[in-house]
Amino acid sequence: MNYKEVIPFEDYQSGSMFFLKLGTDKAKTLGGDYILDGIKFSMSILSKVSNLEVQGLKKVHINGTDIENVPLEFESINISKKSEEYNYIRFGKKNDLTTTEQRIADQDTDIQFLFGYTDYKKALDIFENVPNFYLYFPLTEEKHGLKFILHTNAFYKKSARTSLHSDDINIRLLEVFSEKLLENLHKDSTKFIKIYPLLLSTKKTVDNDKLWINQPLILPILKYVSANIPVMSDNEQGYEVVTEKEIVRLKKTKVDVYLNSSEAPYRWFYFNDYTDLENSIQENINIKHFNLYHLLIQKDIDSKINEWLDNSEERIKIFIHELLLLVSISQNERNTIKETLFKIKFLRFSNKEVLSINEFQEKENQGYFYQFKEFNGAESILINLGFHITVDNIEYVIDALRNNFSNKSQLKDYVAIADIFSGKVLDEQLDQLSNSDKNTLLLAFEGFHRKSEKDVLSYVKLYKNYIGKYENIKT
Repeated sequence: MNYKEVIPFEDYQSGSMFFLKLGTDKAKTLGGDYILDGIKFSMSILSKVSNLEVQGLKKVHINGTDIENVPLEFESINISKKSEEYNYIRFGKKNDLTTTEQRIADQDTDIQFLFGYTDYKKALDIFENVPNFYLYFPLTEEKHGLKFILHTNAFYKKSARTSLHSDDINIRLLEVFSEKLLENLHKDSTKFIKIYPLLLSTKKTVDNDKLWINQPLILPILKYVSANIPVMSDNEQGYEVVTEKEIVRLKKTKVDVYLNSSEAPYRWFYFNDYTDLENSIQENINIKHFNLYHLLIQKDIDSKINEWLDNSEERIKIFIHELLLLVSISQNERNTIKETLFKIKFLRFSNKEVLSINEFQEKENQGYFYQFKEFNGAESILINLGFHITVDNIEYVIDALRNNFSNKSQLKDYVAIADIFSGKVLDEQLDQLSNSDKNTLLLAFEGFHRKSEKDVLSYVKLYKNYIGKYENIKT
């Protein structure tokens, strides 16, 4: 038997085999990836269109390549040939058909639309760079970056076999299809929430030859997604639809202080975590972000945040991570959040205490230190001497807020660090320090000395004078 080398006969128990003699160079055309990709969807369409109570076409073998159909869901829309919508599509009018037009309608079949789709996450790959329009088989030049496919038995191709033209029938087909699809979504909440992100990712075409599809198809879709916005809800289905985008926000904070949707100052966009949708959300709806800064400017929010933090290491780290993302905000914005931020208990200390910045500034003189990088290597020495040091590094935040701290605080004046150390450490404790430990502490204070405009070292008590008494370092 011929062609054994290209056909895996052992994989097939039954089926049909066709050998087609092609014209010059036609084999090259049929071998293109865009043809093979399109056929995967055609197989799904043909299985759906057949309406048979048997398994549809699952797999074909073309030119040495196995092709399996794409598992899609379909929204089927039927336009009866006796309806006004049919008349409008075919003849551009709803009533008063001529005798010839009526005869054409009588001999015609109903118009069928098949909207093929899948879960949005899968759609990102499945619909990447594939034809979007089908007349049973792919119209290979109709690639519009849509996350769905559309088949209809009524597309008008004229002489072209791979593309559509801006024919009046095609324009009206897309117009009626978009109208019917959006009507159906309004009636079915399950399909709405599954299809919405696919529609949201739609973009207007910029191809001069294809601009005609924008008006009947793309613009109605974009208008719909911007006027019907799904937001999180405490109801049974987990979402509801609102029409005012001004009350909707993209929630960009994991500091979840609101127990339910009704407590939040805004409605949270339902597809909040779909990062692949970010650009489409901004382009097609333009929903504003709600991050930690926006949370901190809410009235009396500090108690809610502290209740949520609840001294939890994991949650404190979440808060600090988001706080670090705010270092680039303006000075006016820093001033706006200062009062609230300074009440948040997120400073973890080596003695297991968790303090707010306000509490920390009040307790500094009792031997509390922020973990400045200058203390690297000296932490265990200070802890053994009875000092308490912060666990988490938020130096970028400290630097950004330096002008907002108390003038007497170590967070603003490095002299305070030396003062706190020298005022609390006992001579007996210094006696027990090794020369190595003292040198380590000296290196730390020299680091503060270099960063300060003041003589920090002159406030440090670390070594004995010639008569054996501890005194501040003379510089």
